[in-house]
Amino acid sequence: MNVLLDGQINLPKFEEANAGLFSWDVTHNIIYADRAVAECFGLPYTEAKLGLPLEAYIDRIDQSERDEIISALAESVTSPGQRYFNYSTQRPDGSKVSLLAIGQCFHSDEGVPIQYSGIVVPLAENDVLGTSVLSRLLAAYEAVQRIRCDEAVAKIVDAINIVLELQAKSPSRH
Repeated sequence: MNVLLDGQINLPKFEEANAGLFSWDVTHNIIYADRAVAECFGLPYTEAKLGLPLEAYIDRIDQSERDEIISALAESVTSPGQRYFNYSTQRPDGSKVSLLAIGQCFHSDEGVPIQYSGIVVPLAENDVLGTSVLSRLLAAYEAVQRIRCDEAVAKIVDAINIVLELQAKSPSRH
């Protein structure tokens, strides 16, 4: 079963997707995460639930994607609305996890970033094509949403849903 994101994008149900929750206290630079997020990043859950600095998570992002994700994250902290990130982590044991992260930064009345909350959904292993396509579709989705092109948004949403459906059916997910 899937749930709708922004009323349009179908994501697998939270429990079925092995998704995890995180909350980043931007002011103190501490991320609190559940067991699923800790596992995706190869971090000890006992430490993640008590809070770890952002850098502990950044260090686990695949080196080839790290600079791009740091830049996108910095932009998302100052911008309103949800952001979608697609990247891979590398755990200490050498294994990689491809992720879809969805988050939003909340600001004080003065516009100061305070809290950033979101979910992390592990994607099908060894689905390089689907993950690459999903990443580009999510970027296009954000771009056309900003310019309010409803027809383009609808077409991109359809394509995202197809990729997510194919990934959910992938034998490596089960």
